[in-house]
Amino acid sequence: MRNTPLLIQLFFIYFGVILAAPPLNEALQPLGMPVFFSQRGLNLPSPQLTSSAAIWLAFLVLGIVQFQVLWVALEYREERTGQASNRLGIGLVSFVIIVGLGWFVSGAVSDSQGLLVTKASRIRELEDIQSLVYQRAGIQFPEQLDDLSPEEIDAAALKICVLRDSVSETNLTRHLKDMHVPYEYVRKNRADQATAAYAEGDCEVYAASSTILASERATLESPASHLLVTIPEAPIVWSLPVREGLNMVGGLTMRPEFTALLLTLVLFYGGTLAEIVRAGIQSVGKGQTEAARALGLSESQRLQLVVLPQALRVIIPPGIGVFLSLAKDTSVGIAIGFPDMYSVSFTTMNQSGRALQLFVLMMLVYMLISLVFSVVLNWYNERIKLVER
Repeated sequence: MRNTPLLIQLFFIYFGVILAAPPLNEALQPLGMPVFFSQRGLNLPSPQLTSSAAIWLAFLVLGIVQFQVLWVALEYREERTGQASNRLGIGLVSFVIIVGLGWFVSGAVSDSQGLLVTKASRIRELEDIQSLVYQRAGIQFPEQLDDLSPEEIDAAALKICVLRDSVSETNLTRHLKDMHVPYEYVRKNRADQATAAYAEGDCEVYAASSTILASERATLESPASHLLVTIPEAPIVWSLPVREGLNMVGGLTMRPEFTALLLTLVLFYGGTLAEIVRAGIQSVGKGQTEAARALGLSESQRLQLVVLPQALRVIIPPGIGVFLSLAKDTSVGIAIGFPDMYSVSFTTMNQSGRALQLFVLMMLVYMLISLVFSVVLNWYNERIKLVER
């Protein structure tokens, strides 16, 4: 791939792969995963942070610190006693324990997500939704949903008002899928619009953060006749793309132009970096490997302690040039209509007439990116450079 011009690869992937893909209603879904590939680009699951994520991230940082402390302590013990220990394994186990504990603690103490329901709906807990919907559908078990017609499922589905692209929708969807409850969302752009739809009976429940629900309940005609039901939440929830009509809802949407540009840069520069890494490893003398094996080092120890430290001295200098070229070559996306910084700047020039200021701004941005890559990689190169006596 590295021997083919970048622009030719970009045209081939965009016109020969992306635009030749099936339409959205026939999108490719590899292995049944929630990934959709079509003429409209790529739709992927995307993580969303809930309010309890801050607590979990604190445990995550604590796990990283503990990993470092254990690594140093075990290294000191090895030097003092001469007995080898599995530093990586012990560190990872402790890290997973801390992070797992933080996951459950953060989910248990947070109650920021909720449902606004009427007292007449008989929903007092989240689990009551399943019995309500199943009673409406005339069934008792989830397996009986397969016996219902699409019209019957739509009639029994729970109507929910949510804010568009909110974490509340993703969090509630996760619970409803676990309970095998059919549902239908009424999405609004603003909280007052969702409250109006709920008050007019367009939906049965209103899902949002507890703060929004408490303030919006006060605007209803009879606030006392509505209840707030808490929804358990995880620190991170995954928004999955779903086909609804002629569009995709949820998840991360990558436009066709961005998808083509990303694939092109990954393939082109991935091949280039692979060649640089291969050359760096092969530059290490064969005698180094034989000496490491003679000392009884395992293959992972040989690679980590002998080969890579010497290979990096060869890999880093050309790698600096590759990263600098990668940052600059993102501008080739303009050839297929991708609105990168360069094309957006030209559009702004035509509308504002401030050509000089925008050219200076573009120059500064590209220079800043180049300087950051150059300084960081040159600093690392100086650290690993062989010091001669």
